[in-house]
Amino acid sequence: MRHASIIRSLGLFFLSTLAAVTIAGPITYGNPFADYGRVQNTSCGGQNGICGAAEAINSFAFLRNYYPAAYGTTNLTTGTRSGATAMDEAAKDFAVRGWTINGVNYDGYYPRTGGVNVDYVTTLSDWTKSFAPGTRTWIEAIYGGNTGPGDSGNPTFDFLIDEMRDHSAVQLFIFNGAGLGHVLSLISASFAFDPELGCLGSNCSISFQDPNDPNSLYTEIVSVSNGFLGFTMPLTFTGEFVTITAAFSESVPEPSSAVLVVLGLAGLYFNRRKRDWSKQHP
Repeated sequence: MRHASIIRSLGLFFLSTLAAVTIAGPITYGNPFADYGRVQNTSCGGQNGICGAAEAINSFAFLRNYYPAAYGTTNLTTGTRSGATAMDEAAKDFAVRGWTINGVNYDGYYPRTGGVNVDYVTTLSDWTKSFAPGTRTWIEAIYGGNTGPGDSGNPTFDFLIDEMRDHSAVQLFIFNGAGLGHVLSLISASFAFDPELGCLGSNCSISFQDPNDPNSLYTEIVSVSNGFLGFTMPLTFTGEFVTITAAFSESVPEPSSAVLVVLGLAGLYFNRRKRDWSKQHP
């Protein structure tokens, strides 16, 4: 189970306070860019592009490379495909063509009709259950109206920092002023806490992969506009300010907070018993 929002907020508050006192430069949390896939955005059938599917597969490559114990023997990045173009073909299956596993047919992302955000979570879930069964991959999101795992509301910098600190795979949905959308993979997030600016302003930035140029790593300063995080795009919407409307993360299972508390209390108990025994047997 992922950390609850209140735990995230408290943790980031103390971390930011500590940073203000002890660290002059920015703190960066992120994942190795080399671990991500290099699937290129392309058209597929009636789609003008499959950026969401491309970044899903590129992020799955990160999970497979960074967590080999969990995903190394799975088909998370290739699905039913094989050969040199397996990841590219898998992205098209994820996007439009769909796939069949154990006699069950699944739709791709774009043909679904439940809404762009809900459909993305559902497709991510269907794919990981199909091709990484048994891993119990945890998927959560943050966007307005979210009723599933994660948070409801506009994506926050705290959410992005928290996911990067946990080494999750994260995809960002962005839109330009004309309402055109695109999908990126978040690679890292940096901040240098300022008591006046808080955690936003010129002291905060993100690095990301754009599937229109998947071999390059881009870094931009993050600001807030109309309640949304945003930044100036170096590619795709070149020179335009875009807003982050949704963020999705995938991660390996981790012990629940309750389990961690129980383990901590058990450790304290046995440590106390050891001290008591030492006093009785000097």
